[in-house]
Amino acid sequence: ILFVSLIISRGAFGSIVQAAGSSSCSDIENKIGLKILVLDSSRSRHVAVYNAMIVKLSGLESELVLSGFDTSVIQDDLALLKVKYMGFYNDTTTLHNQLKELKGLACKNKPKDFSEKLLLARNQLKLVHNDSLDIEKFYNEKIRIDLQQIK
Repeated sequence: ILFVSLIISRGAFGSIVQAAGSSSCSDIENKIGLKILVLDSSRSRHVAVYNAMIVKLSGLESELVLSGFDTSVIQDDLALLKVKYMGFYNDTTTLHNQLKELKGLACKNKPKDFSEKLLLARNQLKLVHNDSLDIEKFYNEKIRIDLQQIK
């Protein structure tokens, strides 16, 4: 199963901060809108990969049951994978909503509110990135090993 890495750089919001200091509010809105598009694209790719992973693991678990193997460990892994997936999904939804809210603040004369929301969005982006890495690590270090031990 391939993992699509979430495109996150240390300066993911750097262009927004730079725009906030030197550009018009429409430039800031445009930059935030671009970040939202990138997030949505990345999210849809990740969701497709994670859903495929869940479906494939469920099918494999069913085949192993029919072959007479004890799959309780795989069932536990699958349940935990679904929880991790929902965490990723909910965190990306939260980030999307935070960015939309941030975009709405760009043209309002409330720089303190904008800065606070920007900081929240940055922290949420780190959380989304960690969720993605956690799923990848869980697959590589737990699920794959559990499947190898069954075979």
